[in-house]
Amino acid sequence: MLEVVKRSKLFVRSFLTTNLPADMHFHNIGHAEDVAYAVNRIGLNSSLPQEDLDVLAVAAWFHDTGYCFEYEGHENSSVDIAEGFLNYENCERSFIDKVLDCIWSTCFPQQPTNLLEQIICDADLYHFSKKNYSDYARRLRTEWCLVLHKTFIDQDWNLQNLEILRKHQFHTDYGRQILERRKQENIKMLNSAIVKGQ
Repeated sequence: MLEVVKRSKLFVRSFLTTNLPADMHFHNIGHAEDVAYAVNRIGLNSSLPQEDLDVLAVAAWFHDTGYCFEYEGHENSSVDIAEGFLNYENCERSFIDKVLDCIWSTCFPQQPTNLLEQIICDADLYHFSKKNYSDYARRLRTEWCLVLHKTFIDQDWNLQNLEILRKHQFHTDYGRQILERRKQENIKMLNSAIVKGQ
């Protein structure tokens, strides 16, 4: 299945380059690459067999392709695009179904039902734990402004981010043991900015 992973990566890169609106400052190729990296890291930490790692990799590449056509409910299109590609690749139905289930599980609010879904859900929000979280937040803020016409003053944006990070819970052992610790640093950073009125 490794070849399918490679072809998925090539297909999605080309697909997003061709079809993704220019206003997508967060949900773009960079995000797909981040999630593909994160599912592999968490999956290896979870001692998954190669086939499951392949499922996660393919799902990671395709999970946001639907943004090319719609913002709200983009998962519907993401699933259709992935299924069409994997059928063309003559993948087994069981493999396809796992990929599609992983994509569906990234719908917000996240409600994963098994380990694979838990992993991609944690990978999709991996940036909550990144040292440069504020860069990701800034790109999302720009995207919401351009696409959804939602604007925020700095204080309101920081408060909204703080609330999301506080409510969020990682699902995997890796998420709870490693990523949560780093996420708490970002919560402290947001708290500090709010106190300073920035």
